[in-house]
Amino acid sequence: MEQKLISICIPTYNRPTQLKRMLESIDATKVDDLDIVISENCSPKQAETREVVEEYKKSHPYEVHYFENERNLGYDKNIRAAVARATGRFCVFFSDDDMAMPGSLDKYIEFIRQHKDCGYILRSYRNYSNSKETNWQDFYYYPTEREFPAGRDTAIELFNKSVFLSGFTIRQEYAKQYVIDALDGSLLYQMYLLLQVCRRYPSAYTRILVSKSVPTGNDVHYFGTGDGEEGYKNASKMEGDNTINFIGWYVKFFNYVEDEFKDGTGKELLLGLSNMIYPTMATQLRTNPSKKAFKRFCNRLFEVGIIKTTKAKIYYYGLLIFGVKFCDWVVRTIKKVLGRRPNL
Repeated sequence: MEQKLISICIPTYNRPTQLKRMLESIDATKVDDLDIVISENCSPKQAETREVVEEYKKSHPYEVHYFENERNLGYDKNIRAAVARATGRFCVFFSDDDMAMPGSLDKYIEFIRQHKDCGYILRSYRNYSNSKETNWQDFYYYPTEREFPAGRDTAIELFNKSVFLSGFTIRQEYAKQYVIDALDGSLLYQMYLLLQVCRRYPSAYTRILVSKSVPTGNDVHYFGTGDGEEGYKNASKMEGDNTINFIGWYVKFFNYVEDEFKDGTGKELLLGLSNMIYPTMATQLRTNPSKKAFKRFCNRLFEVGIIKTTKAKIYYYGLLIFGVKFCDWVVRTIKKVLGRRPNL
């Protein structure tokens, strides 16, 4: 039997309602080009998740492969499990609480077909700031579609544009070559795969909005419930201490990469993330408008080693002096003028 072009890979934990919404958003008409791989991570709502999948299989034409882990593997191991279980030429990842953009998958499948010799494909996506889907930002990274040669520079170029999981697209056979557990608990395993694959194989970018993130109003993060995620214990929101833990893992990740590649990649990525720390700072200030709390939070960012650049310091003082509403307006204005996401 001919290999599917893509496997839509959905790692899931304790979100049967959101998973159903995600599955219902898959509207590709090219049924023979894809299958769906669901890796359920031994959650308390496993039975409900199983029921959602079984009902979906009865009413939809797609080939669905459903797996239940015997224990909670944690985020990173479950990403690895999904890669191993995929049968398509490419893994296209979706978070269980996100959705595919209406009408996007057929166009995306054609784009992938035209770039099937690539190792990695960067998509565009939409981020909604409320559950009514009335306010959003579209994340475009370049004015036109483009291709990238294999190499260190491409890996660095695409890294910070690829953190959002939904729509993350990587060649399955290449990803399987880089199985490590040293980064388990970091929530960054797919980013390690990106670095390895982009260094060795060409990549491509599309302006197709493939995925969208839609908050439900009661979103809960489950980081901290699985193997190796002790730093996120009892994490229901990715804010405060959990944000500091996550940023700290980024620094550890970059140090690991620097030790492995020995070519300045980790150091350059660290400076790049420092230059893009604005959303993290702004989110903290939106969550808690206290300037005193904001100062404490940013002091901890200094301590973990992420505030390295002049840009990062400008963000800090700008938010502290002018406030998040004004700074967000400046960012939106720059984005409107540029026609793409600014490098913040």
